[in-house]
Amino acid sequence: MSTTTTTSTTQVDLPRVNLLPPEIFEKRQLQRTQAGLTVVVLAAVVGVALVYLNGGSAVTDGKSRLAAAQATQVGLQKQVSKLSYVTAQQAQAEQAKNMLAQATATAVPFSTYLSDLSLLTPKNVWFTSVTLAETVPAGTLVAGAPAPASVGMVSFGGTALTHNDVATWLDSAAKESGFSDAYFTTSTETAIPGTGTKPGTSPKTWVTFGSTVNLSSAALCSAQSGKC
Repeated sequence: MSTTTTTSTTQVDLPRVNLLPPEIFEKRQLQRTQAGLTVVVLAAVVGVALVYLNGGSAVTDGKSRLAAAQATQVGLQKQVSKLSYVTAQQAQAEQAKNMLAQATATAVPFSTYLSDLSLLTPKNVWFTSVTLAETVPAGTLVAGAPAPASVGMVSFGGTALTHNDVATWLDSAAKESGFSDAYFTTSTETAIPGTGTKPGTSPKTWVTFGSTVNLSSAALCSAQSGKC
């Protein structure tokens, strides 16, 4: 027969007694708080110092870039000053170009029209006179200003074999750019000198005529690029 012995242990929390006087305990708490604040202040000082150093570096770099940009500007300004004569000459050339354009804007390329007449004139028509009258003085048409509807007139005097040939001429003139209102002023059938002198023969006839065409604004140099 065996006997079992059971031993039980009970843990008892003994009361803790703070033997420090309250003044010493409060002093230690204050010292701990001050130490923590000191660490925080030091960290803040270090952070401000780092920011100041970085900011000072950025300011220095910015000043260097500004100085370089100012030096570049001075150099470019000197180059611009050296080339100022080019700008002046360009302005003079532009002014001369505008003056020439204004002076020729009211001109009529009469030589071009004479060349065209050699193609427009029917084969049975011959001109004895061609007179040009312009109604717009040279240089009076300002750039951008509209030209009047009529800028002049051309008068033609000539001969043709028949009245129908005169009509054909008027039809051809109406097709020319810058010509308008083509019409005849006279068309008279007369005997050709030196014909019909033999007995029993009748003199041959032809037609002497006069005609005019008005010059529209399309006849001006300003409206015919490359023809003046």
